[in-house]
Amino acid sequence: MTHVKFDTHFLGEKDCQNLIYSHNTTSNHLKRLPNLIQHTIKKFWRELLVLSLFLILTLILLYPFSILKMNIQLIGDGGDGYQNLWNLWWVMRSVLSRSNPFTTNMLFYPNGADLYVHSLSPAAGFLTISIQQWFGLVFSYNLLVILSFVLGGYGAYRLALHVTGIGRLRSSQV
Repeated sequence: MTHVKFDTHFLGEKDCQNLIYSHNTTSNHLKRLPNLIQHTIKKFWRELLVLSLFLILTLILLYPFSILKMNIQLIGDGGDGYQNLWNLWWVMRSVLSRSNPFTTNMLFYPNGADLYVHSLSPAAGFLTISIQQWFGLVFSYNLLVILSFVLGGYGAYRLALHVTGIGRLRSSQV
């Protein structure tokens, strides 16, 4: 280890000690940098593998559904799926036309209806506006359903790591 000498004429003794300390800790951090980069890359690939496994499990769960027909085939047996399609479409239409998404005159015409207690899901509709415009309404709905399973499983995985303490053990080994 090289010792660094500072002229105390312009700097006080305490300032010189702080500079020496910061120089030593910086060199220690630089020595640990390759290990940190390797750890980050390993962690990235591990998380990507977990997400991929949840995607595969989701596609197995939704077996009759084919991702090759995501534009035309609706996940599920219909029922609520058609209502959710309308919800996504209505949020997109109302946001793009700058009207209130919580009221419509398309239900119970001509009086209209309030959608405040309706299962509208405005966040999902807002997040899929660009996807709806590029790929279509059915594709957007199917993507939301698939992502809900994948991200729900991934969240459960991360929660299990946190609760069991495994995640803290891995990060302390860097």
